[in-house]
Amino acid sequence: MTVLGNGITQTFIINNNFSGGADLSGVTATAGTVLDGDIFVDAEGAEVEGTMPNNADNNVEITTLAGTTIPAGYYNGSGSAVLSAAEAAKVIPGNLKKDLVFLGETGSLEVAPIHEEKLWQSTMTDTKVVSTGLTLKLGSDV
Repeated sequence: MTVLGNGITQTFIINNNFSGGADLSGVTATAGTVLDGDIFVDAEGAEVEGTMPNNADNNVEITTLAGTTIPAGYYNGSGSAVLSAAEAAKVIPGNLKKDLVFLGETGSLEVAPIHEEKLWQSTMTDTKVVSTGLTLKLGSDV
């Protein structure tokens, strides 16, 4: 008898002495595709214990924009992909451009536009005029 998830049990009876035994050549299960601790019969008729981790309703924590590797194993559909607490703490209106909505938060940060002013300086001598051009940028991105 094998106990499966949620209290379901299965019983397999193999009789190797039966001359017309079951054809097991279609069995494709491997230890890695059967839950850890569950027993199955392989294509040769041998009992094999599964090794697939039972992650059930575990959450997967997202820590970077590049994504997070989801650990191998079984999930029952009750878990979630959640933003890590450290990253979630950064998603606040004051860190987001005004009116930008990101993960349900609406930004309030007002960014000043950049202004460019050209300043000219000229020096006159008895033989030439020398001018130097400077660019002055004003704003929050400078």
